[in-house]
Amino acid sequence: MPSRRPDQGTTRRSTAARSRSTRPAPPPRASRSAAPTSRATRGTANRSAGTRGANARQRSARPAAARHNAAPAATAPRRRLPLRPLLLMVLAVALGLAAANALRSCSTAQKSPYDWANLSTNGSFYAYTENGQVVSSVGVDVSDHQGQIDWNAVAQSGVEFAFVRVGRRGTTEGSLYADKRYRENIQQAQQAGLTVGAYFFSQATTEDEARQEAAYLRQLLEGLELTGPVAFDLEVTPDSRISNLTQKQASACARAFCQEVADLGTGPILYGNKQDLQLFDRDLLRTYPIWYAEYHTAAPASTLPFTYWQYTESGQVPGISTPVDVNLRMKNA
Repeated sequence: MPSRRPDQGTTRRSTAARSRSTRPAPPPRASRSAAPTSRATRGTANRSAGTRGANARQRSARPAAARHNAAPAATAPRRRLPLRPLLLMVLAVALGLAAANALRSCSTAQKSPYDWANLSTNGSFYAYTENGQVVSSVGVDVSDHQGQIDWNAVAQSGVEFAFVRVGRRGTTEGSLYADKRYRENIQQAQQAGLTVGAYFFSQATTEDEARQEAAYLRQLLEGLELTGPVAFDLEVTPDSRISNLTQKQASACARAFCQEVADLGTGPILYGNKQDLQLFDRDLLRTYPIWYAEYHTAAPASTLPFTYWQYTESGQVPGISTPVDVNLRMKNA
């Protein structure tokens, strides 16, 4: 067994002592007065920090498509239009379309049923022909303004029919008057072989007044038999009592009169020029034949399918001493 050097143990201790002296000094102990941190608190804090880190890592690792497909935030529901305003809007559009169609149909000119190239104006009276044959007849309309008439001479001139004024209503005060010569004109014209109708000069402003005029006409015609139509003659004159009559009012008056005289002669007709006839609605104009007045033209402007055309107010007819209205009856009307 080898002998130990006398200083060997001392040296190791010295080295150990030097090693201990070179170690860092331990941290100072916390003061007892400071509140100690419990394990639960430290554990909770550590777990919270770990959770936040994990969540951050999950969000960063989450696919972009998943983020984009996430449920959208709730939005306010769309506001619905109330039902009644919506229905009114639909109705307004429908009415607008109907008005446009009506305007389009009105803008299309109605074609006249007559070819006025067939009108002859060379003789004493106008004549309308078809295929070389005259298909019209000539007539006059008279009142007491013409005075005494030689109806035989009238018939011999080629006149075939006559309208005789039976009565009238005043244009201002509205009183009813009988024509002074209506009875003798009707009787003598019929004796001369003419077809005879009648007309009443109306200034009715109400349906009751129109019926009053019709009743007055019937009274005056007692004992007489008409062979032609009865004309409702509603003419607007300056300052007349009907100058402000609306189309609705005028149409109602005409309709009331015509209904009251439907059994007289060959039935009622409507008389007037272009302006007069504009007082009547389309239904009325389609219901009753028309006696149209337009003077000194070889081609009437109206496209209405009129039956009679009063083509002059200044005709010269044998047997009548004054200028007189002359008319054509379109036989095929």
